[in-house]
Amino acid sequence: MGVRSIGRALSDYKNKFSRTGVKAINPFTAGSFIQVDGSPYNLEISAYELTSLTAVTVTVTSPLPVNVYAWGGGGGEGNSGPTWDDRRIGGGGSGGAAGGSMTLVPGVNYTLTVGGGGAAGLDPPASTSNASNGGGANSVGGYSGGGGGGASSIHTPTYRLVIAGGGGGGGNATNNLHAMQHGGGGGGGSTGGTGGTIKSPPLIIYGTGGTQSSGGTTGPTSVTGGSPPGVTVVASGADGSPYGAGGGGGYYGGGRGGDDGGSGASGGNAGGGSGYVNPSYLTNTFNTTGGNGDTSASPSAPTAAAGPTDASPYRGNAGNGGAASSADGGTNSGNAGKIVIELGS
Repeated sequence: MGVRSIGRALSDYKNKFSRTGVKAINPFTAGSFIQVDGSPYNLEISAYELTSLTAVTVTVTSPLPVNVYAWGGGGGEGNSGPTWDDRRIGGGGSGGAAGGSMTLVPGVNYTLTVGGGGAAGLDPPASTSNASNGGGANSVGGYSGGGGGGASSIHTPTYRLVIAGGGGGGGNATNNLHAMQHGGGGGGGSTGGTGGTIKSPPLIIYGTGGTQSSGGTTGPTSVTGGSPPGVTVVASGADGSPYGAGGGGGYYGGGRGGDDGGSGASGGNAGGGSGYVNPSYLTNTFNTTGGNGDTSASPSAPTAAAGPTDASPYRGNAGNGGAASSADGGTNSGNAGKIVIELGS
């Protein structure tokens, strides 16, 4: 062995044994790992971002501090046929943001589930559908409401951790000159957003948001959003009425949009599902409400709650509500939500 080879060997020895723990044993497997459905993922390389609607299970082999960010799914826009000149539709409310800092511990299975985006209100012969993880169904007909977005959630088999509520679906106002305040209510927060009113004084056909103790309601015939049936699932938003929109999923579900019995063929905007963060396991928590849906008379781009500054680089378009595409609507579904696990300190 030459002088140069001896020097290189001494350098390698020093580099290896100046480290401690895992890095000293094997410098090629160093990192801060989570196991996602049994496959290792190194958070020191990049944050783990879940956008698939298929739930995953996360585990760790040693305590690991992380930051978790979740956004609920957005609601879909309403639908109104072209028969009447006087018509407008509501866009879907956007999903809420929830999360904080926590320590993942060995021996616990953490289930992550992303909420789907609510479908737009559709013409026959389409079928109604529910966004994954609690979204209330859209309605189908010449005048119909969008579906609510599903909630994004993190839980264990014995306790819930984070729920980001889904936005409520957008409704419609047809064969009348009724003003529409806004579309579906934003999801998330301690109380989900209320669906926009139609007419002044308002027709009582809008859905309210879920709270921390009850599902959102709808008038005049009360059809409330769901309550959480257990710690491993979220509550569902109420399914849309014949004309109205579906509520967002969440800790408690949003109320659906009602209808006026055919007088003007108006279908109400739905409420968003509420959010939740478990203070026993998370610090630096946040639980914020997404934006209300827009209307075809005043179009904009409904966006999900941003969450804290550190979360903003990850969201992209996750959780945005289906914007009001035109006076006819029936085109834009809400965007699915997202969950991110970032290495903490």
